[in-house]
Amino acid sequence: MIWNSTKTENKAANKADLSRTLTDPAYTEKKIVEAGWGLLGSKNFTSLNWDIPRPFSRNLPKPTSAKSVQVCPAAVDFDARYYVLCAPETIDLRLAFAASGRATLEQSFQDPAAEALLKDVFTFKLANSTSWRHLNRPIVEFESPYVFLSDEDVFINLTSAFMHYTQPALPGLVLNSRFPLNLWPRKLAWAFEWYDTSRPLVIKKGEPWFYVSFESIDPSRRVRLVNAEITPGIGEFVHKISAVSQFAKQTQALIMGQQKDRPSKLLIAPKS
Repeated sequence: MIWNSTKTENKAANKADLSRTLTDPAYTEKKIVEAGWGLLGSKNFTSLNWDIPRPFSRNLPKPTSAKSVQVCPAAVDFDARYYVLCAPETIDLRLAFAASGRATLEQSFQDPAAEALLKDVFTFKLANSTSWRHLNRPIVEFESPYVFLSDEDVFINLTSAFMHYTQPALPGLVLNSRFPLNLWPRKLAWAFEWYDTSRPLVIKKGEPWFYVSFESIDPSRRVRLVNAEITPGIGEFVHKISAVSQFAKQTQALIMGQQKDRPSKLLIAPKS
């Protein structure tokens, strides 16, 4: 799916806009674009300590040389564009197969006393096999309470925690995603494609779960992530527009059809 920006109809104008230099006052005033994040979930979702998006960082010793990778501007700039979300509870999943070959998902909880509550707010599900990319690679899904939004053309990228070394490696791949926050401010969904179905999927509490990064239509503009208030009106719109992901082939058309109900402003600062 290719998203069309709401501000890219005139190609000549776009080219002129992107060719402006950083010395242009009108340009530098809008060098930073903001995206917001908040939480929106069921009645009991706050019972888990959901992590805040934290800028990616490395615990490294001081560089011993000016040529160290630690001070390479290209590497530093790349790292600085990612935020880390850690698991609020241990993810411990296994696949079981019936004699017919039908797969079922089994989830274990570390705290038996809290199992009933966790089942309500932290239960993963096996996607319908019709949505799998390969018959032998089941896909597991989880709809998180994280909501990211913006009033400008900002895209979010969800990826695996690929800059963190894990041992053993996960038994498959996190499904990456990218979508516009000003048009589709839905609850962030995490999905995993299971390659080695004989091995469990385990991500311990507090370990990196996935990354998010942001981009605007002008790559030179930095995106600043801020805390946002999810008002009842915004929450209603998020729930409504999140549902269109059930119709993969018509998703973009359905999202554009929902824009008539979009609140005039999505990014609202929390009340002090």
